[in-house]
Amino acid sequence: MSDRGSSGGGLGGDRRRLAGIVLSVAIVLTAAILATRGGGGSGSTPVAAAPHIADVAEVRALAASLGHPIYWAGPQRSMRLELEEEAEGSVYLRYLPEGAEAGAAPGRFLTVGTYPVPGAQKALRDIAANGGSTSHGPGGALAVVNPKQPTSVYLAYPDSDLQLEVYDPRPGRSLALIRAGAIRPLE
Repeated sequence: MSDRGSSGGGLGGDRRRLAGIVLSVAIVLTAAILATRGGGGSGSTPVAAAPHIADVAEVRALAASLGHPIYWAGPQRSMRLELEEEAEGSVYLRYLPEGAEAGAAPGRFLTVGTYPVPGAQKALRDIAANGGSTSHGPGGALAVVNPKQPTSVYLAYPDSDLQLEVYDPRPGRSLALIRAGAIRPLE
């Protein structure tokens, strides 16, 4: 471990421990929100469009109305796209096999989230400085992984105000998709 950025001695260690705790809490909260999104409880985030099966044309139209791209992992064999839009502009594309109902079984399928985040790459660098591991993807993309939760990888491109999250229940697959250049705007 490097002491870069610390003032030395015990105070730097305390700051790193506090930063690690803050990062862990942020990741747990994000996971809790993702696990319960679409649940419809009174404390849930307002949903602009409930989860539903969508085709590529509908996703393109939504991207045009939002004024920014929506990212995906490309077409996947024998999978349908579930689209969910939240009121603040976050969009989730989840890959569902035939027979899986839209809105059912969160956390079981590949999902790509596109979130509006001003200065997204800087925000990820700040998170990485507090304990996440970094990797790089095509086009100068910065990817941040929490080693304790390797099923989700956060991604941002230089000069972008969009943060992406790639979730797959199989540890390592999210990062592999990013490194392979599979995560891209739906055009």
